[in-house]
Amino acid sequence: MLLMKGAALARRAGLGPVIDRVRPVVLRRVGRGEAEVRGIVLEAETVEDRMYYGQLQGGREGFMADLFERSVEPGSVVADVGANIGFFTLLAARRVGSEGAVYAFEPDSRNVRRLRANLARNGAEGVVTVVPKALSAVDGVERFYVREAGDVSSLYADEPYDRVEEVETVAGDRFFAEARAFDVVKIDVEGHEPAVLAGLAQSLRRPGIRLFVEYNPGALEAAGTRPEALGELLREAGFSVQVIDEEARALRPLEARPAEYVNLYCER
Repeated sequence: MLLMKGAALARRAGLGPVIDRVRPVVLRRVGRGEAEVRGIVLEAETVEDRMYYGQLQGGREGFMADLFERSVEPGSVVADVGANIGFFTLLAARRVGSEGAVYAFEPDSRNVRRLRANLARNGAEGVVTVVPKALSAVDGVERFYVREAGDVSSLYADEPYDRVEEVETVAGDRFFAEARAFDVVKIDVEGHEPAVLAGLAQSLRRPGIRLFVEYNPGALEAAGTRPEALGELLREAGFSVQVIDEEARALRPLEARPAEYVNLYCER
């Protein structure tokens, strides 16, 4: 999954033919299996799954996972926007306990199946509400471009894709007007982050909210957004914005434009 984000960057650098040769090997199914990461049991059915879990076990995005878990308190409400197959959803479910709640938004039908299976594996169905829709600025229906490497599927056809699905979109403020108000939000939606934030404009005014947001310049440009606008939008909403530096295991100020994708930690 992180590998496929790297592959997208490589395509933009003109290495598409190399990626196309390697891709069938990485996505090859190796039979149903499981892997344990940070005490969470996840379905592993492709070579890419196992490579991704190996990276997580080796500490990839480990500092972000630590920050995320520390930000989620018992009884909290968490929104995982772009839940994929549920790693961060399950980190949150473990922390919120029976008094809390997690809303997992995931429009990719294959990922939804795997997400539900992972919730069942970890006994988290009673805590997590799966929303098989794309959180966005408005309610509607959009074309969703599916890549077999599910964490780079998106609403934008900037990279080669395997199929197209029509998915429902839901405005965040309307959804959470009828649900419990959230305390922590993780957003990883391949360039659609500004639209998600626009749809949550009213909900984000509550004090004490913490955000974890992917900042992927290439994906933002493919979505027709000036990459710097994401940081500007977050600051205008009243958040301090810091880069999660995995190598240094530290937070540092967001530059005008990082050279590659990073994750952001935002709080008031």
